[in-house]
Amino acid sequence: MLKPKPASGLSKFIAVLFGSGVVFFLIVITYFVWKKYETNTYRRILQNPHQIVAIVTEKRSYKGKGIDVEYLVNGQTYEHKTGIDNQTYQRYKVGDTISVTICRDDPSLALLTMDINKKKLKRFLGEDAGRYWEEYKRKQKEIIR
Repeated sequence: MLKPKPASGLSKFIAVLFGSGVVFFLIVITYFVWKKYETNTYRRILQNPHQIVAIVTEKRSYKGKGIDVEYLVNGQTYEHKTGIDNQTYQRYKVGDTISVTICRDDPSLALLTMDINKKKLKRFLGEDAGRYWEEYKRKQKEIIR
């Protein structure tokens, strides 16, 4: 019976290189899928925004700061988890209220109202940011009236 030859250094190197390439490819694909999801979320919320009050239900500090909030729309409770900066983390405690902007068409889509700003929109929406920002501000004025 023939014994298999041990893998050469070159074939091991090729196997590791191929495996690394597959992992890198999967990471890149995941990044672009997530970016597309975030962009669509921003667009949908800004096209039909509605501000509501949510309650901070949890604070997280593992690998960055974050909070969980709950809000009620038409008798249904929704939860939104988001990362926040240290200053915001220090300002809010569990049980506090916080303003959230949701999409009227899909209340499960939400952003902290304080996170809606022109700089973030530019990052997510690129050249469309100005148009969405102006539309959002116009709708905010309508809500106030």
